[in-house]
Amino acid sequence: MTRACRFGLMALLLCGAAPALAGSEPLYRAPPAWVVPVELTGKQIAEAPAIVLADTQKRLDGGNVWEYRDFALRIDSPDTLNAAGTLSAAWLPDKGDLIVNRVEILRGGQAIDVLKDGAKFTVLRREAQLEQRSLDGLLTATLSVPGLRVGDVLRLAYTTVQGDQALGDKLQSLDALPAEPLQIGFARIRMSWPEGAAVKWQAGPDVSLAAPVAKNGFKTLEVMLPLPKRDDVPFDAPYRFRRAPLLQIGSFASWQDVSRTLAPHFATAGSIDPKGEIAEKIAGIEKQASDPLARATLALRLVQDEISYLANGLDGGNYLPQKPEQTWQLRYGDCKAKSLLLLAMLREMGISAEVVAVHSQAGDAAPLLLPMPADFDHMIVLAHIAGQDYWFDGTSSGSRLSNVAEVPPFKYALPITPEGADLVPMVQRPLTQPDRSLSLVLDQSAGIDMPALYTATIQLNGPVGASLRAWAIQPSEDAREKFVTSLVTSLVGEGDLLDYTLTYDDEAARATVTAHGMAKPQWQFERGIAHEYLPGLPASDFAFSADRARAAWKDIPVQMAGPYTFVTDLKVLLPLGGKGFETRGREVVDTEIAGATISRDSALSGGTLTVKEQLAATLTEVDPAAISAEKAKSARFGVGKLSLRAPEGVKRAWDYTTPADRKLLAPVEAAYAKLIAKDPKDAAPFLARAGFRSSLLDWTGALADVDQALALTPSSGTWFSRSSLLQQLGRPKEALAAVRSAFELDPTPENALQEAVAMGDYGEVKEALALVGDYENDLEGEAALVAVKAQLLGMAGKGDDGLALLEKSLAERPGDPQLLNNICWHMGTWQVGGDAMIAQCTKAVESGGWAPPVLDSRAMAYFRQGKLPEALADLNAALSAAPGLANSLYMRGIVRAGMGDKDGRKDIDQALRMSPSLKATYEKYGISAPAS
Repeated sequence: MTRACRFGLMALLLCGAAPALAGSEPLYRAPPAWVVPVELTGKQIAEAPAIVLADTQKRLDGGNVWEYRDFALRIDSPDTLNAAGTLSAAWLPDKGDLIVNRVEILRGGQAIDVLKDGAKFTVLRREAQLEQRSLDGLLTATLSVPGLRVGDVLRLAYTTVQGDQALGDKLQSLDALPAEPLQIGFARIRMSWPEGAAVKWQAGPDVSLAAPVAKNGFKTLEVMLPLPKRDDVPFDAPYRFRRAPLLQIGSFASWQDVSRTLAPHFATAGSIDPKGEIAEKIAGIEKQASDPLARATLALRLVQDEISYLANGLDGGNYLPQKPEQTWQLRYGDCKAKSLLLLAMLREMGISAEVVAVHSQAGDAAPLLLPMPADFDHMIVLAHIAGQDYWFDGTSSGSRLSNVAEVPPFKYALPITPEGADLVPMVQRPLTQPDRSLSLVLDQSAGIDMPALYTATIQLNGPVGASLRAWAIQPSEDAREKFVTSLVTSLVGEGDLLDYTLTYDDEAARATVTAHGMAKPQWQFERGIAHEYLPGLPASDFAFSADRARAAWKDIPVQMAGPYTFVTDLKVLLPLGGKGFETRGREVVDTEIAGATISRDSALSGGTLTVKEQLAATLTEVDPAAISAEKAKSARFGVGKLSLRAPEGVKRAWDYTTPADRKLLAPVEAAYAKLIAKDPKDAAPFLARAGFRSSLLDWTGALADVDQALALTPSSGTWFSRSSLLQQLGRPKEALAAVRSAFELDPTPENALQEAVAMGDYGEVKEALALVGDYENDLEGEAALVAVKAQLLGMAGKGDDGLALLEKSLAERPGDPQLLNNICWHMGTWQVGGDAMIAQCTKAVESGGWAPPVLDSRAMAYFRQGKLPEALADLNAALSAAPGLANSLYMRGIVRAGMGDKDGRKDIDQALRMSPSLKATYEKYGISAPAS
């Protein structure tokens, strides 16, 4: 939620741009006398990686930081030539000079001086106040290097000098220390400062350097790079363990020294014109509220809402803020400017406060760093009201009395005071309101296979809610609906949005989304029993599984995310008045895991399941000694994940045959009609309803919807859907024509295979094989080609040839689960492979993870060998996990009938209702169902 502004001196990487400097034109001079130049030999250049040279030398002296950089890069490709062929540097003319020392092309043992023939950097001037976002004085110098070629080495050396008026005579320097596996030919950082200067230095973490060497009145510290490869650190470690190595050098004696040095720039006395607009705003706030906290909150809200954010890194080495009156006049400012304006307003109202420096991402490392302003990248205000500290971030949004006591996640802060201050920890407090609350009613009363009609109300508060303010006034209805659809889908699951509202309450800083729609059914089957994990519950995916197995990691804590609070109130309306339905998992939860508090209260009564759940996570570090116990608590909580369980034999989509059933489905049909009415020219809702009607075995109704979709937006996928429906309606000739239409629309080799399959189903096997042959070169080695050709060879009475083709493909991809299943199915359907059939099929089952389709394939093999009990066992297992597999149900009926079970006919009849084309399909394999 916080948009951190950058006001610290940024670490300059080896190939980074020059820092903000001065002088309206680049100077061209030799390096300073204190520079120890690097002479590159031909052997060094030839043997070096792409980065041939990266040399940084600095001198801290006389209130200035002088920096010399010498960089050489091999132009090893056209891409590198394009990227590195134009050199550029940006600087401010009131800060110092950009001094170009060398631009050379190293080629064939020769150094070509690019500057010798008059090549110069061109200075580009940006227009002042461009779009009210451009800052005056920024200059950019560019040089397109003439004659540069692939194979050359480009060498650039320049010197900068920066005297930071904001810091007085204080100095600071910060450099990243890259480590292997980065490859550099020659790299170092060489620092020097007067021998008697009060300069401190520090390298870390875990970097050991030799002490500085004193010579000719200066101390010199040298670091050869890259450092040895760093040990891996877990991704969930606090930042202080993950931070990259740095070399810090500065003349600040302490944190108090840093605080005192910056304090004069954040003084507020006389900064507000008593007759100006800011004074009027203050008077209005004081008239509106008498309570100091209410007044402070109103001032914070004004700064957040009426002053836009603009990063200003151009003043005083990023440390001098705009004056409050200037910020108000411009109506924009960075974190310094916003904080100073807010500070001045608070003090005018008699509220004790000071600006504090923080780091937006790496605050927990602050106590380990050398004290200097560059350790921070953001500023906020610390106010003291009625004995409590309040942390006000002017660059955030949505701050109100209801949430103003919350503490940003910056870990440490440095108050900027005239007397100087030490770092202070930013101790978290419990959140005063949820970031997100969800009220969800999920109507599943039509059945577990039916789309669930839902009503969802989502409230987002504070900064999270404020982030939706722009969406609430978004003029594009299409863009706004896409956003709401994405938000609702993340909480409710995939489905279709029927209607919605999106509003923002500015006084409460609360965004509210209400949505109505249809969610896809989420029920899964295991051993014949349907179960559903419930959507929208904030703790459903919560887990703590930190890895600290490595010995080197055993003392590293775990940084948890936070702070945030999510709340859900869920109601699920069940089929059959809830008869036979039950919950699994923990219905009541009140626990804390790794700093996260989880509460749940649920009850199933009168056909409705109600669940209230809250997840409140804090910015916690889990102590290494507690990790094992917290993981155990998380594992137990995960096992108790709340779910619904349907009664055995619950009605499925294909069972809806009576008028009463159709009446039950009327609300779903009405919802689809509403979805279509939203945009009658959109094909997608017609296709969605076609899928729904297909699940009800309403092939005619589904076909009508598919035809409507084709009339609106023809596509190969929709033509294939039409073909499948026509097959179920017993119209194979029209089904083949639909496949050919798909190919004509999208004539890909893959679609040609689909046409070949349809031709085979229609009896044109010879022609289908010829078509496959036309595309063999395009799809050589493709699993789909092999499967289709093998199937057609089986239809042509050449099952052995098809098996040989599949086995050749398996030899090229041994262990491929799909190929193993194809071989098993081919052996069973075309009765080839002899005694190896069962062993091959068992290998396929084990490789495929006992998936229902593979079990169905092995059942065919058992059936062919007369092993009906074994076939029945596999088919029962397949159907327990996937009751909708009509082909497995069909074969189970045939097997049961073969075993003398009269109820086998029920399976057959039900399977043919679910897929009427099965009869013709299995007759091609020589398998016919017994007469009823």
